[in-house]
Amino acid sequence: MRLYKDCRKEYQDYQGKYCLYFPYPKWLQKNDRCKGYGIVCEPTDTGMWRIEGIYNESNYVNSNSFYLGKKIRLESMPKPFQVCAKRLAKAWHDAITLNTDAAWEKWNMA
Repeated sequence: MRLYKDCRKEYQDYQGKYCLYFPYPKWLQKNDRCKGYGIVCEPTDTGMWRIEGIYNESNYVNSNSFYLGKKIRLESMPKPFQVCAKRLAKAWHDAITLNTDAAWEKWNMA
């Protein structure tokens, strides 16, 4: 999982300046024909507000057609946000390593 800031430069006055990006492993890229999945989000007092999910179908991250902003450290974010992000990262890791229906369902529900 990677965290990016200023993923929506064209919307500076709106929510959604952060993106949690989950790159797909090669085997999943071949299966889903997608390079990764991002969650546009904002920190809140209790965790995070998820705004939308975005699929990266064929672009390199931070190319002209798929810009996510500057990569930042998760530790720079508020603690409740870190907890939510780590929970998502664990669900993602389990889904791609275990590759079971139960693990994928847990990721989908996360």
